Parts: sequence; structure tokens; C-alpha cells
Amino acid sequence: MGTEVLLAPQAPGGNFEGVRLVAVDGTEAIIETPQGVKLGVQSNIQAVDANRIAFKGIPYRLTQHPLMTVKLLSKAKMNLDYEISYIAQGLSWDSSYTIIVSDDASAIDINNWINIHNATGVEFTKANIRIAEGQREEESVTYNIERPITIPDLASKNVEWFSAQNILTTKSYRLYSPAEVEKDENGLIMKPQAEQWLSVKNEDKSGLGQSLPAGVIKVFQKNKQGHLSYMGENQTTAIGKGETFSLRLGNTNDVTSELKQTDIRRLSNQVVETGYTVTLTNQTNSPLDISFIQKFKGEWSLLRETHTHTEVNGDAAEWKLSLPEQGTETLRFRLRMKTS
Repeated sequence: MGTEVLLAPQAPGGNFEGVRLVAVDGTEAIIETPQGVKLGVQSNIQAVDANRIAFKGIPYRLTQHPLMTVKLLSKAKMNLDYEISYIAQGLSWDSSYTIIVSDDASAIDINNWINIHNATGVEFTKANIRIAEGQREEESVTYNIERPITIPDLASKNVEWFSAQNILTTKSYRLYSPAEVEKDENGLIMKPQAEQWLSVKNEDKSGLGQSLPAGVIKVFQKNKQGHLSYMGENQTTAIGKGETFSLRLGNTNDVTSELKQTDIRRLSNQVVETGYTVTLTNQTNSPLDISFIQKFKGEWSLLRETHTHTEVNGDAAEWKLSLPEQGTETLRFRLRMKTS
């Protein structure tokens, strides 16, 4: 913009006219012609078909690849190093995990990759790459790729970020209630399946001990012969050092359940009281712990309970129960809930 260009004639055989290019708006070009310069009169600004614009030569800024021009001002001649930071589009990254679970689910092998995608229009050759996770600098986590990376345009590079073997885990069980406690389900018996989870604390002594990025986890499990079976896919948030890494293995028959609404009372159009009984049975030959999680809508309060609950995210209650081997434990609770 602002350079002298040529305006092609509208009729064949005409002459090209020298004008100044002011702006381009879609298919129109805004030009300034010299003919309008007169006493007290501004230059003649016109809109013409952009296809009529011709350049006297190739502008130095017009290159096959993106070009950045930097002007430095200094009071004295010197040699110096400087760093340029700018916002660019076309570079992105994500993270992926492969986790192999031992046959008895007592340990896992973790492999984590950072996947860098280049759609900038240029190739990066032996580039030093540092990526960040988080929207604001004070809350972000930075991952430095240790070796230079070469990424052609429209290509992706998978970089191994972290790998650890035989990490000992803690096995746990969770049961998420399907009950809609504001509805009349009196007498209905539900038998939701329990889920098996593995967890490990992200610390040095566990074999981890570094920040792990958010990403997709593909889970495999070995059998006693060492063959792998695909268990499914998890999604994890970023896991900082000192936090707990949790992995869902899937549904299990180690624990069976029976959930029953014992009564329901509607105190008004919006307020309801309801009672539930949850019976959990351990089908294994070892004692185990299980968490029962019930979600609620609107405002809620527990009136009575046989086991103490913990509030989760403001909209759910969690009860932790210990089941003896081949044994049963029963949870009873009554709540009042106000819905909108």
C-alpha cells in the first residue's frame, strides 16, 4: 500500500496511467490519481477494478516465503545478539499417551509424545522448540524440546517426551449412580456397573516426577501370555508434579450393585425429598474400597446418611465404602432437593 503502480486502460490500446495504490478492498482497489491535485483541492480518490492494477516491478516484500523486515536503531556501531518474538498462525501441538497395564493391574508402562503440527507455509530446519500449556503466562507450563527439530510445511513431528516402565499403581473402584433423584422411581431396582481405576502420584519415587501435558491416552493390557488387548481411550488434563494421575480401565464385575429408591415425597412443585438404598457386594477374595458418586440438580442437602459423604464440585456427593472379601456393605441416604 502507498506505492506507485500502473492503472491499466479500460479499452484496448489505451495507455497505462501512473497512480498511487491506497488500499485494496475485495475486488476493488482504491487509488489516488495525480490529475486531481489543484489549488485547495484534495487528490482524486477513486475505486477501480483490482484487476486493472499492474506493478512496475516485483515489490521486495513480495516473496515466495514469508518475509520479516526488522529495522534497528543504535547510537553507535556494534555487534549484538537479539531475540524476536511475534505471533504467528499455523503452528499447533497436542499430546498423546500409550499406557500398557500389567496382567494383574499392579503396574503400568507410560509412553508420552508431543505432536507438533506445521501449517505455516514454511519449513523449520533444526528449530529449537518450546511449547506452553495455559492461557496466561503466570498459569502456563512450559515444555522444552531438548533437541532441534526439522518440520516441513504441512507435516507433523512426533517427539517422545516421557517414558517410564513398571510404575506401581493403586487400584480403586468407582460407581456412578444413574438415578435421577428428582423423579419417582420408587420400587425400581437399578444395577449400575462399577468401574476399575488405577492411580499413581506424580512424584520422583513413583517413577514420574515431572509435569505431564493434557492429552489422549490409549490403554492396553497384557494377559498372562504377554499379549496386548486394547482397553479403550481416556482423556487427561495436565498433571503437575505432586498431583495424582488417574486412569480408567473400564467396567468390572469385581463389585456388583443394587440401587433402589425407598420412597419419594413432593413437598412442592420444586422441592422433593427422596430416600435410597445402595447395596454393594465384593465378588473377589480380597477386601477392597469403592467410591459411590451421586449427582444432583439444583440445590440439595442430605438429611440422613449411614456413611459420611464428601461434596464433589458442588453438584455431587461421594461416599467411600470398604467391602470385605466376598462381603456386602449397604449405604442408605435421604436428601432434600430444590429444582428450578
